[in-house]
Amino acid sequence: KDRGALIAIDTTISVGTNSWIYPSSHPTNGGSVRFTASYLAVATNGGFNANGLGYAGRPSSENSGVGFGPGRGGAVYLGAGGGYGGMGYDPAGAGGATYGAEEQPLDPGSPGSGDSGGTGLRGGGLIWIEVNRTFTLNGILQADGNGVSSVYAGMGSGGGIYLSCRTFAGAGGSLSAKGGGGTYGGGGGGGRIAILTQNNVYQGTCGTNVAGGVVYWNYQKDGLPGTVYWGMADIRSEGTLLIVR
Repeated sequence: KDRGALIAIDTTISVGTNSWIYPSSHPTNGGSVRFTASYLAVATNGGFNANGLGYAGRPSSENSGVGFGPGRGGAVYLGAGGGYGGMGYDPAGAGGATYGAEEQPLDPGSPGSGDSGGTGLRGGGLIWIEVNRTFTLNGILQADGNGVSSVYAGMGSGGGIYLSCRTFAGAGGSLSAKGGGGTYGGGGGGGRIAILTQNNVYQGTCGTNVAGGVVYWNYQKDGLPGTVYWGMADIRSEGTLLIVR
């Protein structure tokens, strides 16, 4: 998967309490930021926030309200929800489709479609982290789709969270890639979360949420839930240096 940017740190990335990194994906081509480090630590009440930083939507006056991204909601009255790990919803069957790989989600989320003057809501972005040694999560990784309650437009799907590390540590952290919800329009589908590690020493349960967006208007028009995948990281052991004199 092509990256939009690479941030490579040879030592440690530390995200302190009440501190945030906002990785934004390109709104039309989906290019995203890849983070690599030897160690990465996220403190309580801090983390990575890619909410609404995925593919962008369009107003109803442009392209029939159909936005960007492979799971964008189709043109339909009141707006269709975007899809990614789960389908976006619309009663006319124009909800955004699923796409991407469950075990390697390297795409951002897609938008809903616009209608009646409203702009389709943007999907969640992509949090792409590869750590050669230990990733310690006590805070939050979130890539939720945008939702709204005041206009007729489809909601954005949840985005992607891809985490690969040799050791996964911490306690009390959470990961979220929910679809956007609101009052009008179709709910966004849930995104995709994948955690790949060789050594899981996490204390307790690391919370994950890929729910579809909930819509409250006459009847439920919720997006479908996304996917959560736990697997083995493909990180090779460091070699031994021999000097022969």
